[in-house]
Amino acid sequence: MDVKRPKSAALIPLLIFSVAIPMSMLMWLGNLAFSVFAHGGYTDDRNVIPPTRWLMSTLTPIVIVGLGMRKKSLDKSGAFLALFVGFVLTVSSYAFFACLFTFFVTSSKATKFRSAAKRKFEADFKEGGQRNWLQVLCNSGIATFLALLYILDVGCGERPIDFVKDYRATWLGIGILGTNGAVSVLGLAFSAAGGAVVGAAYYLAVLYTVDPHVLAGSPPQWPLVAGGAFAGLAGSLADSLLGATLQYSGLDERTGCIVEFPGKGVRHISGMTVLDNHSVNLLSSIATALLLPRVANAFWP
Repeated sequence: MDVKRPKSAALIPLLIFSVAIPMSMLMWLGNLAFSVFAHGGYTDDRNVIPPTRWLMSTLTPIVIVGLGMRKKSLDKSGAFLALFVGFVLTVSSYAFFACLFTFFVTSSKATKFRSAAKRKFEADFKEGGQRNWLQVLCNSGIATFLALLYILDVGCGERPIDFVKDYRATWLGIGILGTNGAVSVLGLAFSAAGGAVVGAAYYLAVLYTVDPHVLAGSPPQWPLVAGGAFAGLAGSLADSLLGATLQYSGLDERTGCIVEFPGKGVRHISGMTVLDNHSVNLLSSIATALLLPRVANAFWP
């Protein structure tokens, strides 16, 4: 028996394009007008973001967030903030978006792994691992902030990793890879592997988007994969250390679920009531973002 597709579903791509194209064109015209005004009539091409980048930065987050909501990886509040995060990271550098997208996919898969067992033990379990706005902010807020600094400092576009010729852009890029690599869902080995996948996405994005002549005069870019693995490992260690010491964990003897706050019938397992899970994620991301550029600068070939 053939299942007919609802007519409303067929209109969704048309609706997305009807919103994304006018928005991207308006932003491009605004960028062009601002550049002309700021330079007294002279427009430097480096200061004008191409209309294709505006379109990609508008269209891609809409599509990805729509898929995320459909797969129950995001709720409505998380989707709204994710649109802004996706836009900033895409307009600043396609390599940054590649990191974000890979992190989103891998972490969503990891969160859904053995969801039936998690439902029994986690008091705040959400079907599909839905992220709300606070979770999106704690996981991607630092990356978004660094991407905004990247735009203000060096503009929009992809750049190779080069601490000698392009220190500030490289530091910010490695910092963004650090925040997206800080995953701790299934233990140290899986966190390192997840970080390596994010690093590989950054590496491939650089290879395919940076001018080959610029890339030829830059240091090797393959250490991005190792850097991503280190970020995943370091983020997992920081997350585990903070969680074990400053985040309260207790067993609710009535339900058998792990809870974050003490109460009647809750048996203490570990940690103090200083941080919650969102704060732990945020602080581990900040620590990784500050640590990884220093380590990369010291060991990059």
